[in-house]
Amino acid sequence: MERGIGAVREYLQAESPGHAVQVLEPGNRDFDRDTRTFKVRDDNTKHLLRIVDEVLDLDAEGVGRLLRAFRVAQVLRQAGTGRAVLATTDTIRVEPISV
Repeated sequence: MERGIGAVREYLQAESPGHAVQVLEPGNRDFDRDTRTFKVRDDNTKHLLRIVDEVLDLDAEGVGRLLRAFRVAQVLRQAGTGRAVLATTDTIRVEPISV
């Protein structure tokens, strides 16, 4: 899983120059849904990406291929602040951020 997390971080940094990429510590929501959350932010914007563990268990190349195929960075930018993007092995969707 650590290789998958590293691959996501590398992808987000490459696709979001000037933004800080942070891997958040798993919270209750993450454990309930078997996901990890990544925050991509700069001074004006904050984007959240949740990725299911099944994706993170792929090798680094597989994770990168999936992120590129789903155009995750573009979807994150389009989703805007206040919503999160959830990526699974077969789909990507935008969802509200719930507290």
